[in-house]
Amino acid sequence: MAISAFVAQTALKFGMNSLTSVSEYFLNKEADRTNFSNIQTQAALNNQISTLNEKLINEDEIREMRAFGLDMAELARQSNELISGTKTSNPHAIGTRTGDALIRNASAAGARARFVQKLNFGTKLRGLGIERLNNRLRTDATNTALFKQFKPAADIVKTGLQIASAGTGAAKQLLAKKIETGRV
Repeated sequence: MAISAFVAQTALKFGMNSLTSVSEYFLNKEADRTNFSNIQTQAALNNQISTLNEKLINEDEIREMRAFGLDMAELARQSNELISGTKTSNPHAIGTRTGDALIRNASAAGARARFVQKLNFGTKLRGLGIERLNNRLRTDATNTALFKQFKPAADIVKTGLQIASAGTGAAKQLLAKKIETGRV
């Protein structure tokens, strides 16, 4: 029994639709690979920038620590000079109430200056810590947004449904032809 032209045409249509669906699937899959690779590359660049920013923050922290050490030494020197100056400017006042008060005031002024310096240093370190945390959070948010935008186009289920739909359409055409003419 020979295959009718209608059956051959329907089978050819089904085959072409199936090949088109499979071809689109593989093209989409390759595009997905490229897109995901680009996203990974961008995320890696974001991470490198974040690491460089952290290094800069660490260098700022080291610079602040060195400055703090030098400032504390300078304050101690100035306080000692003030106390020595007080002692040498009025040597007869040492041991008197006035002389002892001058020395206590000079010592207290130095202690206050060192205390304020420590507070400022702590504030600077907390600021650098917050900057470091913000850098990490900004990088995480950027990378999360990058990966969220990735929506794979290749879908084997969708491709299978397209092929099944093409097959069902071909079967419906054949059934309609059989009902109409009594033969396929």
